Amino acid sequence: MSERTCSVDGCDRPHASRGLCGPHYQKERAQPGWQPLPQPTPEERFWSKVEIRGADDCWLWTAAHHGDGYGLHRHLGRTSRAHRVAYELTIGPIPEGLMLDHLCRVRDCVNPAHLEPVTNRENILRSEITPPGINARKTHCIRGHEFTPDNTLVRRDGAKRECRACIRERRP
Repeated sequence: MSERTCSVDGCDRPHASRGLCGPHYQKERAQPGWQPLPQPTPEERFWSKVEIRGADDCWLWTAAHHGDGYGLHRHLGRTSRAHRVAYELTIGPIPEGLMLDHLCRVRDCVNPAHLEPVTNRENILRSEITPPGINARKTHCIRGHEFTPDNTLVRRDGAKRECRACIRERRP
């Protein structure tokens, strides 16, 4: 990739701002009537980093990403997850005690229609990669017995399901 140079004829210094090198930019700033470029609003800055396709499609975050795949954006003085900023800009504050679940399962999607406020527990159970989420979707035990209300023992804390048929088979 070639480095851009100053737009003044005969100047081969690197471009700094407004197509000018540092010295030519400073000379232009000293002219009467010089105006700084208008700065985008925080909302304009945010949406300029989003690839919006159709209304029903994923809107992909094109700027910085965290190592876990979620978009990152510096907004109002702090770094936040991009999908949270999109939700707050379009819908409003995320309800207290809830988190956003990506219904589309695309971590860098910021389409507010694809985000739903849910509890942490619900978010984990919906996950396709967490053990609780995987286990919550199982319809049969490891020995092939169906998990039905009559054949399923749920522990008091709700964290574990057991097959009653398997429990009976294990008893002497």
